[in-house]
Amino acid sequence: MQLIECFIWRNIKNKYNSVFTMCAFILVFLQPIASLMLITEKQIRNYMVSAYTIIGTLYVLYIIQTKKFMSTVSKTGHLQWNIKINHYFWIWLFFTTFVSLYIYFLKNKINHFFSVFPMDLVLLGQLLVQYLLEIMVPS
Repeated sequence: MQLIECFIWRNIKNKYNSVFTMCAFILVFLQPIASLMLITEKQIRNYMVSAYTIIGTLYVLYIIQTKKFMSTVSKTGHLQWNIKINHYFWIWLFFTTFVSLYIYFLKNKINHFFSVFPMDLVLLGQLLVQYLLEIMVPS
């Protein structure tokens, strides 16, 4: 992500800005897949990665078709992506994934859930903090 942001800064005033902003957006989309790969139960991991990929890809394609990808310099001097990401969608997707995973582990009496549980709470917390910061801090 830092390398992509470096490229965005270097191309802030030319046509490649939109290309690197789109790359950053896609990288953010791919990050939860890396977290899902930590699940040791192969069957549920493959199911969760597949479900996230299908639903998320549809959402990403919608965003790519409807939004203009461009980064600018905010009033505070930081990069500002001019893409408003629907955090409710991602929180809903994460929550339903988490609940279905929890139900699966309870139903099959698998104890691996509790090794994944703290990681899920951290990721959910990051989403909520990011959303709250966007609401409370003007750009």
